[in-house]
Order: sequence, then structure tokens, then C-alpha cells
Amino acid sequence: MKTCPLPRGRNATITVAFHSSETFSKATAVVHGILADLPVPFPIPNPDGCKSCGLKCPVKKETDNNYATNIFIKDSYPKVRVVVKWELKDENDSDIFCIEIPAEVADSAHIVKKLK
Repeated sequence: MKTCPLPRGRNATITVAFHSSETFSKATAVVHGILADLPVPFPIPNPDGCKSCGLKCPVKKETDNNYATNIFIKDSYPKVRVVVKWELKDENDSDIFCIEIPAEVADSAHIVKKLK
């Protein structure tokens, strides 16, 4: 399975285009790293999807939207393959979207070599 590279010591960007099935006025990101089938909470610095993530809340039903944010991959993170589960939840704790991304945390130099 192909994985998305997450180079330590750099920012990683996530961008999700989605069509809203409901109107919502609040959007909160909830992120987990799934290791050996166990979801491990991954706190992010800016979980509010209505601030600095490209959404203009309230978001109307049946509209096309783009959510984008950056997370810094710390040098202290272990080098590991992980599935990143990224959920954006509304004010009722219902999923606006939920995606799972196979990823690999690695040293920046290792990722550059793999890409060549």
C-alpha cells in the first residue's frame, strides 16, 4: 500500500474538498493515529475548522467546500507507518467528513531518497 510521506521537522499539509450534505456552523477537527488497530489521539494546534482552514461558517447545505490546514511533524515523533484518521465534526458531533490516510513518518533525507 502506498503511503503519504510525513517528513520529520517539516510541515505537512492536508487539503480536503467536500460537498456538504447539511448546514453547519461549527467544525472541529479530531485526529487519530491508528497503530496496530489502536486509535491514538493526536492533538492538533488549530482544531477549529472555521478559523484559518478555509471554511466560511456557517457552511450551507449542498455546497462545495475546501478544508486545508498544516501540522508540524516534530523530530521527536517515532519513525513509523501509521494510518491518520482525520475527522471534521459539526456542532452535533456528527462527521462532516472522515478520511483515513496511510502515512509514514520518516527522516526528511529518507523521504527525498525514496522519491528519486
